[in-house]
Amino acid sequence: MSTAISEPQGKPGSRQALEAALRSALHADVDVRVPDAEDGGLRFRHFLSDGIGVIETVTDRPMRASNGISPTGQAYVICLKRGQLRLSYEGGVLLLKAGQFVVFPSRHALTLLHETASTVLGVCVPDAVISRWLPDWHFAEFLPLSDDGAEGRLAFDMSEGLLNTGPRLQARNAVAVGSMVARLLADSLATLGNLGPFQCVAEFHRRRARQFCRGHLGSDQLSIESIAAALALSKPYLHRLFKDETLTLKAWIQVQRLEAAKALIEDDLLAARSLTDIALASGFKDVSHFSHAFRSHYGLSPREFRGQLLAQHHRSGTGNSRSLPTSGQTLS
Repeated sequence: MSTAISEPQGKPGSRQALEAALRSALHADVDVRVPDAEDGGLRFRHFLSDGIGVIETVTDRPMRASNGISPTGQAYVICLKRGQLRLSYEGGVLLLKAGQFVVFPSRHALTLLHETASTVLGVCVPDAVISRWLPDWHFAEFLPLSDDGAEGRLAFDMSEGLLNTGPRLQARNAVAVGSMVARLLADSLATLGNLGPFQCVAEFHRRRARQFCRGHLGSDQLSIESIAAALALSKPYLHRLFKDETLTLKAWIQVQRLEAAKALIEDDLLAARSLTDIALASGFKDVSHFSHAFRSHYGLSPREFRGQLLAQHHRSGTGNSRSLPTSGQTLS
């Protein structure tokens, strides 16, 4: 057994080279799309061995990448280091922010939309290796987790280290590093993103429910029924879990969606994005309901809030790079 560094075919940094590297790492069909014919804004580096695959992609422009289902029994991890990433899969849509990561098995097809300039670290390890340490890790599929926990941060630091030192490692040591990364990821998942030990079964399921909802806020299919089905809980039991909480689960979901929408409006890089698109991306089916809910929660309509931000930018002398959408882009 020897350490293998995948040599991508085609021009280094090109779309074709990235596709070749991803196919080697994921053992699945891959399609990468960038908006311009020239791929100068795309850079990547990767390391592949029998125990682990690591690939870092840096893009200076929006990019779309899709992969098919792989039957090889791998666990994929995506860590967003910079920018904003939208993940679409059979179960819904997930908005990933910088400093978050998700883990999922290779049986899922996935589309990644890099909505802004971004840096993404991808790690691939055998499913069986994570399962050795955390047999039920699949409960955490597509849950956005923070990478600031000690275990998660070390796992990604070690993965990034392979991009620099991996080619000089002996094969057995590369496999050992892969096993250690899997162990650290399992420990990170075991606490559901650094939330700490569970005090009781009810609290365990409440945290599961909230984590699932955070990962599916952008999906208009998120409902009490879909949550209960995904967590293998009955609807009455799910309601009882939140009976004595400050907010019902339904109300909590709306607050989370409003906070997600507010964050998108506040993002200077998304200043030209329409409020309607932001409402839909945050999981609101009805934009008028979104506007009413936003005003009730924050005291301003989304349009008024964006206008207030624009005025603040002008007063601080940074408003030249930000402008309100045209009337055709805003909510009616």
